[in-house]
Amino acid sequence: MNDKATERIRSMLDRGAITKEQADELLGVLSEEPEGGEGDPTAGAGDTAEEVPGGRFSHDYGYEWVRRHRGPRSRNAQDSSFVEQPEGEEFEFEGNRVVHGKIIGMRLTRSKVKDNRFNASVFRDAVLVDSAMEDCALSGASLAGLSMEGSRMRVANFAGSKVGRLELQGGSELENVRFMGCTVQSLSCRGESGILNVNFAGGLMNSLALASRSRMRDCRMSGVTSARLTMERSLIHDTKCDGCGLTDVNLSSVEMDACTLRGVSVHGATLENCRMLQCRVEAMAFENLRIRGDSLERVRIEGPHFPCRLQTMGMEISDCTWDDMKFEECTFQDTAFLGIESKGLRFRGVDFTGRKIEKAEDLEDLANG
Repeated sequence: MNDKATERIRSMLDRGAITKEQADELLGVLSEEPEGGEGDPTAGAGDTAEEVPGGRFSHDYGYEWVRRHRGPRSRNAQDSSFVEQPEGEEFEFEGNRVVHGKIIGMRLTRSKVKDNRFNASVFRDAVLVDSAMEDCALSGASLAGLSMEGSRMRVANFAGSKVGRLELQGGSELENVRFMGCTVQSLSCRGESGILNVNFAGGLMNSLALASRSRMRDCRMSGVTSARLTMERSLIHDTKCDGCGLTDVNLSSVEMDACTLRGVSVHGATLENCRMLQCRVEAMAFENLRIRGDSLERVRIEGPHFPCRLQTMGMEISDCTWDDMKFEECTFQDTAFLGIESKGLRFRGVDFTGRKIEKAEDLEDLANG
């Protein structure tokens, strides 16, 4: 057995650079080598990087750098709390397990971040440009800031983590991402970017913003409390919101298609020049809702509950139950609907200005669909 290598392994174990299991494995390799045989399994594993044959650089915390024509590649086969800062172009940050670590100020261009796990770690002020982040997970971690430009995050899971700022722009996408019991301070999507098949379950979302022809598709929000929801010139398709509490909702020039709102409480909402197609609304509670210039087509409204009298830009709705009602190109100004139960009525181009409707029969007389 190589005595020098053995001493080195034991020294690394004493310093805590390797675990006892890793030390036993290295000693086992040495014991199998013939006497005088070459090869030190710890070569290049000192406190600083040492070059070994083949153009590789090894570090005692498990990173391996490979010189390749397409850029450096970082791998870490073990959990670690020390992480070398990934940065540069055409970089592959793959297969790492980071525990109680920090990655601060990471900037990657045309790079790939894949199959990484961050436990109780900090990921702060990161920038991805024309890059991909795939199959990653954060558990009990903090994503204090991530800006994506023309990049994509796919198949990622956030569990019990804190997301400080997540920005998507320049056609970036979140796809098949799960936020489970997380606190999201700010999630913004601009410049034709997309939030696709994303699940928000439990937790708090302080701010969600969509703008500049961005889209939200096949998403699910369940048991989420949102303090500020702002959407402008965007598309929401096949998205479901169940048992959520929404405050300070502002929608402008937004198209909602095949969406479902169930058991949602809305406090303070403004909808302007929006369009709702084939949407379903059930057991909703509204307070301080304002609607201006909106179009409702094939909208199903079941069992709405208004805890107070509802003022809707000159339209008042109180104690009404509407099921499968459709309003197209209608005008509401100084209009009141009081205590009406109606189902399956269609209205097109009807001017409700100045009307106070208290009987279902009076509303049925105006139906023309």
